Amino acid sequence: PPGAGNGTAPKSPPRYHLKVFDPLDKIVYEQDNIALSSFGTCHGEFALAKTGAVGWYRFLLSASFTGEEWEAMRVLVSDFSPAPFRVTTDLQGESFAVGDTVAVATEAKLHAGGAYSSAAAKVTASLAPRPFTPDNPRLGGFTFNSTEPDNLRQPGTETVGETEGNLDEQGRLETDFTFGDSPIWSGRLTVESSVRDDRGKSIASRAQAAFFGRDRYVGLLQEDWTLQENKTATVKLAVVDREGRLIGGVPVTLTTEHKKTWGARVKGAGDAYVTEYENVWEPEQTLTAVSATDPSEFTFTPAAAGSLRLIATITDTAGRPHTTVIERWVTGKGAVLWESTPGNLLNVFPEKSSYNIGDTARFLVQNPFPGCKALITVERFGVIDRWTTTFADSSAVVEIPVRPDYLPGFYVSVMVTAPRVEKPPGPQGEDLGKPAYRMGYVKIPVKDPYKELEVRVNPEKEVYKPRDTVRVELQVRPKHSASGEPAPPVELAVAVLDEAVFDLLLAGRKAFDPYQGFYFLDELDLSNYNLLMQLVGREKLALKGASPGGGG
Repeated sequence: PPGAGNGTAPKSPPRYHLKVFDPLDKIVYEQDNIALSSFGTCHGEFALAKTGAVGWYRFLLSASFTGEEWEAMRVLVSDFSPAPFRVTTDLQGESFAVGDTVAVATEAKLHAGGAYSSAAAKVTASLAPRPFTPDNPRLGGFTFNSTEPDNLRQPGTETVGETEGNLDEQGRLETDFTFGDSPIWSGRLTVESSVRDDRGKSIASRAQAAFFGRDRYVGLLQEDWTLQENKTATVKLAVVDREGRLIGGVPVTLTTEHKKTWGARVKGAGDAYVTEYENVWEPEQTLTAVSATDPSEFTFTPAAAGSLRLIATITDTAGRPHTTVIERWVTGKGAVLWESTPGNLLNVFPEKSSYNIGDTARFLVQNPFPGCKALITVERFGVIDRWTTTFADSSAVVEIPVRPDYLPGFYVSVMVTAPRVEKPPGPQGEDLGKPAYRMGYVKIPVKDPYKELEVRVNPEKEVYKPRDTVRVELQVRPKHSASGEPAPPVELAVAVLDEAVFDLLLAGRKAFDPYQGFYFLDELDLSNYNLLMQLVGREKLALKGASPGGGG
């Protein structure tokens, strides 16, 4: 409960006071002397007036141990009439390829039974890239590109079919469309059917299927997060069909390339100088081989620190190319010019998008000032931990053990500073060598699977009629229970919703997941200030009235 983490235990069990305000800021419900259960919860309800205001209702909570108030939640009350029917969409197949015809069946049925007929309907089919992940245990961790690896031509979601019509007497509409060639090599087909009711509102449903733009795919697996300059590394390669079966005898070209970056400081608005970058990928090694019925292993040696990419290319049985590209950072003693966003920003990259308690989080810092001092902080509701270190090279790896009090997440801040360097002034006398700093942030969610519960709901029957009594069996158990420990006591909260109302929830079932609600990482609440931003640059001073010279 709020206030439980203030470090002081109250002399008596705390009591809470709840007020509910309507959109007109009037109190419509109030409850005093609320005591929490041993689970830290309470249960209550109140009925809204039939003539109540429509809009957001606020729930304000206060406690006996503090004078503060918390807005515990808001709920939206609207004048809503659920649709009398529901829509289903069926596809004649679970996967499709270039040239296939997709048959779509749209059907609308009344919730009370029977067809919803003669209504206007629209069917829209769209195709979006989706990672190709074969269901083959020997291919765990492999990367297969789903689109052409060209940042300038990355395809997004494209519409591949659209039809409008009316439902027949059985409440059905059957349509079809044919796939043409697509820049998407592996994707997800989504077909949405919407049916308009007599009020002009549309009720929709979706069906999805897999799409394959190639019949062979080449994949790469490189298990190192970072590589080292002039140190041999390995990469695994595999060629598979659409079902994920390994295929031998396919010619493969494997190339490694190093990213070379040039930068120039160009004068912008006012006295600001902005660094402009130019990047070129230069080949380092090229290997040719033939695929096998097991993943093949190859070795390569990064020649320079910085960014490196590995490119594998094949052609499928129709002569269409498929390419997979993976990138790695290379650490080493060599100087690296990292491309960064203007504005004193520092690039910091985590090894993973989230961590569990007990893991060691690792971060790569692209350091623009080799030999500099760095301040590293772990933050959430202030500074949890901090320390300083020295980054000797252009790339540095920071390791942070994830402690239990880091749940549900934390922010990592890295700040590096550079002293004054001797540089000639700019064309107008600008100080280009004054001290500088860079700062970067990373948001890291932390998960604890041992706090999650698995709930199963088994109804006595699959179909019920109005006014029937519904009986369900509820089963709860820890999702990841420790061996030998007894099952903990569990408190259940049961909500029963009309299906038409449940369909309005964007989050679906996740809207009722307490783990998502309680273990949520709030936005950063810490501000930074650096005196270097206020530093006045050196100026070449002369006597008043002195001639600057020149002018012809």
